[in-house]
Amino acid sequence: VSHADAEAFALRVSWLLGVPSQLPTREQFYAAAGKPTSLAEFLVQSKTTTVPVTSATAGPGGFFHLWGNVSEWLANPDRNSSSEVSHAGGHFLDTATSLAKKPIRKTHYNDRNRLIGFRVVIQISQP
Repeated sequence: VSHADAEAFALRVSWLLGVPSQLPTREQFYAAAGKPTSLAEFLVQSKTTTVPVTSATAGPGGFFHLWGNVSEWLANPDRNSSSEVSHAGGHFLDTATSLAKKPIRKTHYNDRNRLIGFRVVIQISQP
């Protein structure tokens, strides 16, 4: 899906649930994925294709496959009309070395790439 499609999905989730939802910010991504400090901390798949999300051990934030299954679209912080948007985490064709060098990448917001997916952050208020 493209970044535009992922944002539209997040908006619809907001409407359906009645609570704010969005693509994760860079900070939210790192909070969930951890910010690796060594190559060994990049849990890249050793496969030649994507794998089911729960097929490995969860990372430090309790989430699966944030490094090296598919890259994840990130929120556009400026909400501007920039044609380039960010995605993070790399994909199964990446190596730990390439992810360490460039964990956040940019591409066109209408790019539909099988190596980029998304997750939605749903804001739940505390009682």
